[in-house]
Amino acid sequence: HEVQSLKSMHSDMEKFVVQSQASVDSLEQSVKGIADQVSASLKEVHVDLESMETRRRRDKQALQDNIQSVQSRLGSALEAAEGTLRGLEHISSVVSMALQGERMSVAMDVQDFVDRKTTPYVGIRETARATKSWEARNKEGLDPTMLGRLMYEPKQVSFQGSNFERSQLCALREKVIHSAQEMLLQGPAMPSSPRRRKLMD
Repeated sequence: HEVQSLKSMHSDMEKFVVQSQASVDSLEQSVKGIADQVSASLKEVHVDLESMETRRRRDKQALQDNIQSVQSRLGSALEAAEGTLRGLEHISSVVSMALQGERMSVAMDVQDFVDRKTTPYVGIRETARATKSWEARNKEGLDPTMLGRLMYEPKQVSFQGSNFERSQLCALREKVIHSAQEMLLQGPAMPSSPRRRKLMD
């Protein structure tokens, strides 16, 4: 009985060894398959990382190129704006001097008008033109008794369909030129922002 028992135990052990070996072989196959899958996944991840790095570098280079392009255009725009500003300042200076010269001209015209009004003139009186002495002026020369004091009486000036006295037109000219000079010195009016207009309303 002991021999049969030993044989039975030996047979069981051999079966156990065979089963264990089969399990180990199956486990090795599973591990190998998993290892292959992991390796393939790692390769895909590596490829994806390289592609992402390439895209990142390309996007970074494109961004740098765009920034340089914008900076270049901005520099050109600033240079053009500075040139325009210098030109406008030059024109403003010239116009300002021209307006100042016009104001001087107006002042001289006003003073000339005042001088003419207060300066007496000598001429032949209207009453003397109907006398015989006036008819015989070419024979005997000019008779001093026919001379009299004449005042300066300027005619009205027509401007834009209306008649003005010379003093009125001079004053209007001075007012217009002075207003133009003030507007030139003040500069253009700054438009108010929509938010400010809303608050004011």
